[in-house]
Amino acid sequence: MTTVASSADDAAFEVDAETERRTELLNRVADAVVEIRERVASDADRSRLDRFAYRRFAGWFRDRRDRFEPYRRVVNQARYEETYDRYLARTTLWTLLTLAVGTVVGLLFALLFRQLGVFSTLGLAVPLGPLAPVVDLLAVPIAMGFVTLSVALLFAVPVGVTLYYAPKFAAYQRERAIDYLLPQAVTYMFALSQGDLPFPAIVRRLAETEDTYGEVAVAFQAVTNDMDFFGSDLRAALRSARESTPSTELAELLDDMIGIIDTGGDVTPFLRSKAEEYQERRLRANDRMVDTVGMYAQLYMIAGVAFPLFLLITLTIMVAISGSGMARLQLVVYVLVPTVAVGFIVLIDTVSPDDLGTSPTLPVDDDRVSVAELAARLDGETTDRAPSRTSGHTDALSTAEASGIEGLRAALRRQSTVRTLRAPIDLVRRRPVVSLAISAPVALLYVGVLALAGVSVPTPAGFLAAPIATTLLSVVVPLFGVLVPLAYFHEQQYRHRQRVNRELPDVVRKLASTSKTGMTLAQNIGLVGETSEGYLAGEFRRVDHALNYNVVLGDALRRMSNRVRNERLTRVVHLLAEANAASGRVRTVLTVVADDVRNAYRLETRRRDETRNQLVIGVMGFLLYLVVAVGVIEFYLPPMVEAASQASELGATTFGTNIDIDAFRVVLFHGALLQALATGLVSGQIAYDSALSGLKLALPQLLLATVVFCFV
Repeated sequence: MTTVASSADDAAFEVDAETERRTELLNRVADAVVEIRERVASDADRSRLDRFAYRRFAGWFRDRRDRFEPYRRVVNQARYEETYDRYLARTTLWTLLTLAVGTVVGLLFALLFRQLGVFSTLGLAVPLGPLAPVVDLLAVPIAMGFVTLSVALLFAVPVGVTLYYAPKFAAYQRERAIDYLLPQAVTYMFALSQGDLPFPAIVRRLAETEDTYGEVAVAFQAVTNDMDFFGSDLRAALRSARESTPSTELAELLDDMIGIIDTGGDVTPFLRSKAEEYQERRLRANDRMVDTVGMYAQLYMIAGVAFPLFLLITLTIMVAISGSGMARLQLVVYVLVPTVAVGFIVLIDTVSPDDLGTSPTLPVDDDRVSVAELAARLDGETTDRAPSRTSGHTDALSTAEASGIEGLRAALRRQSTVRTLRAPIDLVRRRPVVSLAISAPVALLYVGVLALAGVSVPTPAGFLAAPIATTLLSVVVPLFGVLVPLAYFHEQQYRHRQRVNRELPDVVRKLASTSKTGMTLAQNIGLVGETSEGYLAGEFRRVDHALNYNVVLGDALRRMSNRVRNERLTRVVHLLAEANAASGRVRTVLTVVADDVRNAYRLETRRRDETRNQLVIGVMGFLLYLVVAVGVIEFYLPPMVEAASQASELGATTFGTNIDIDAFRVVLFHGALLQALATGLVSGQIAYDSALSGLKLALPQLLLATVVFCFV
């Protein structure tokens, strides 16, 4: 008995030891995984990778400097904070790493395919004679190598191409932004020059306005940095900036500035002529842009509306005859339609003017009292605004003073509370896309609850079991829940922006006209506010009231800009405030600005007018798609199915026996929804330069498609 017990204890001890060894091994593996993850995520490890890439590959690119000179220029134009050889070395390293990972993944796929017998059917239809055994022997290794290489390239090529062309794309984006804002920036420099500011001071003032003039100000920041940190003179700094700008127009301007410095010419007439020249160039470029957008719109009507409709009819007939090919129809609906729409949205966006999109908040000297200061004063303490009284007087507040301060503090608290409560709504109004942060999770939760409850399960089997009900509950309802708030807030923002853009040219024109009488800018603003109607006239009256309370004109204008939040008005206000502070002579500046805002608004109206026909064609194309889909489901497929069933009862062989009308109903219903959304978004991008503006067209089309399919 003792021997048996001893052997049992030894066995238990061995089991415990084995368990401990396994636990220790698992702990080591876990520690190694954590360490690897921390190393990969750490900046130090990335720095080591960069140093390794620089040592291994950078020399090869430096030795071929002449060959990569254009790429070096592109990297500088993209304002990457590294040299071209270091960037290319890191690109090479990451491409090779992804190639290695892709090779491993591809080899695993190849082994899996071999294990599943995918390669067992490989062979050639051509008789090979004595070479047949050799080919049979090498077929599987060659196929495995092909799969491995394909997956490896699928991993590495996108990474390498993306990293290689990223600087070119960044430089192109900078070029668009510079070309769009350059006329306004030159006008701003012209306004400053009227105040007899020296040219270096004008350059510095422009470099400080990145929020207003974007990449143009960034380009001139390089000029000031060269002068401040490298001791360059203005001429050398301008020449250096000329080499690093991606914009041809800005490069020409910098060359002309260097010429003015060399000849000692007058800056003011030069800047005025350049401002007018750039406005004329922009007007011609806008005309070309509208023509290009119209051409793209016509192409979309062919590729995105007519072509999918043709494929729908053709594939439906083929599926009905052969009983197979539904996958091709699904490919058209779920892949081709959205892909073409997204492609055209991106394509049209690349040729449209690159505005800032949002209005920056201009700085204002705010002398308002704070709640903390009022609380300190109620406690009997002195503040900067309320110092100690002279001798012979007490610092204690009277009853009337305490009551007034207490009332003011309560009012400020209420104002602060209201601002806090309205902050989320104001954020959504300024950026309608933020509404997705609330609506999208709610929609997903709604779909998940329905799926868990078994009411509507959005799976292929669920769609086939109840095509209309499942699509309605799991697709249409959450889609409307996401898109309706987004469309509402975006349309509200768009209408506000359009109202300001529509009224701004007339207001600036009136300011320019009244300035010719010799009145000051403050007097002009008061006169225009009294004699005009509309939203901006009311804002001008508020500015005039603020001036009556001794508010500085520049601060009053900036507060108006911060209230209205319109990018064009912000640039006009910033320009007028700086010009008035520099010299007070704003008549010529107003004339140039009036032409600029008028041309910008004419571009918007012309674009809508020129593309109206394409919008009508898009709507008609969607309606035609809807008619064809309903005709297929109601009048084409049922007779074929009925005829096929009757023929099969008689023992005849016919086509149409494998037609699943519910499958067609699902695909065509989803196709109608996707086509409604696609044509709406593309139409918004075409006419309004914003895909979200097309939601007001897409939502009625979605509703129409839903109603039609619910009753067929």
